[in-house]
Amino acid sequence: MRTAALPHLAPRATRKSLASLASLASLASLASLLKAAALSVSAALGLLACDEPLQPYAFYAQRYDRLGDCLGPSEVVDVLNGPEPEPCDTPRCWRSALDEIFVTTTACVAPPDFVDETDDPASSVCVSALQALDDGVSCDG
Repeated sequence: MRTAALPHLAPRATRKSLASLASLASLASLASLLKAAALSVSAALGLLACDEPLQPYAFYAQRYDRLGDCLGPSEVVDVLNGPEPEPCDTPRCWRSALDEIFVTTTACVAPPDFVDETDDPASSVCVSALQALDDGVSCDG
């Protein structure tokens, strides 16, 4: 056997080895992508399974009449979606996006466009509204 004939075999073997390595790298990369996708889908399904279904609930409040310095009857002001929050043990005063004042006796959470002004300064309209609640002043008579 001649040793001069062997060098022509080495490049072919190297090419085959490199092609095999490239195929293995492609398969490993594809496997990593599939594994990441499967984990993402599993995580998303897990989150969906853990969430409680959202339930609509009514936001009840009494509208404050600034001219009469009194409170209207308790009424449904809005319907909110989500798990109903625990009740508050202190009255709250809310300003709506339309600049209406509402008083609640058990709601700690209001519609997203309402602002809690319960702790506003003494000159606030909410002080008068909460005083009307405390005094039992109703617009009904």
